Amino acid sequence: MKFIKAFLILLIVFHCPVKAQSIQRNDIRLEFQLCRDNLMTDILFNKISSSKYLEPILIGYKGALIASKARFTVNPFRKLSFCKSGLEEISVAIKTAPHDIELRYLRLLIQTNIPIFLGMSTNLVEDKIVILSFINVETDRHLKNMVTHFLMSSGLCTEKEKLNLVTL
Repeated sequence: MKFIKAFLILLIVFHCPVKAQSIQRNDIRLEFQLCRDNLMTDILFNKISSSKYLEPILIGYKGALIASKARFTVNPFRKLSFCKSGLEEISVAIKTAPHDIELRYLRLLIQTNIPIFLGMSTNLVEDKIVILSFINVETDRHLKNMVTHFLMSSGLCTEKEKLNLVTL
């Protein structure tokens, strides 16, 4: 297991482009899905942060990574701080690209994993509506499948919405 983890980390480190501007959506999405521990999260965060100009999708993933760091700390105040900071970053990205379903998906993903009583799950309905409104025009098949699968299993969609997602 340690060998596999070390191999994945080396793969990500040596696969890193010299400038983060050349990071492709598919690459960042795949690397985000591989962030299972604090080290891998930090590596991807540093890769994104090294860019001089962050386009909205990179700002969104940067925010998602910050929020994800809450999983790796035991201090409840730090957990809250990571979640709050991460969601603020994602919201900044969404203001720049309000119809980007990947950004909406990231915020939805983070907010569905935060306890409701903390009051940070305020955009669930809004994000779901935007995603459902624009997913049919999304051309990235992998993104479309990933978001559809999440929505189908999240418990956020009605049966009618699920039926519409299946027919895409």
